Amino acid sequence: SVESDHFFDCLDDIEFGFDKKEDSANDVTNSNRDEQVAIYSRRKIVYPDGAPALVPAGESISKIPAGYLEFYSNNRSKALSRYQLTQQWRKDEKIYSIHCRPHTWFPKLKEAYEHFIHGFTPDGMPVIYEAPG
Repeated sequence: SVESDHFFDCLDDIEFGFDKKEDSANDVTNSNRDEQVAIYSRRKIVYPDGAPALVPAGESISKIPAGYLEFYSNNRSKALSRYQLTQQWRKDEKIYSIHCRPHTWFPKLKEAYEHFIHGFTPDGMPVIYEAPG
């Protein structure tokens, strides 16, 4: 078994320093990003060039998500305004890298849930057994 004091979902990013572009600017009006679709890579939401994305994976800045349009009764102006506020919040909170940050409660969870890492899958994901106590 392998012991770890890190939240396992981000161990490779923490150990190998993949968090270098955290402060890159991704302005909502940046024309280079308008059509690019964000992807989930190395436990981060990024653009294909690796820069942090302000939108969820599978979305782009230029397209207002259907949920926003539906919520605002297809009022594109209101939906766009809220979408831009959401993107700013995602930038301020660095949401794109949320899976790469140590979880503040992880040590307490480890105490409450006995577990061990048995090994790794062929694609490198940990196989974890736990016994809640």
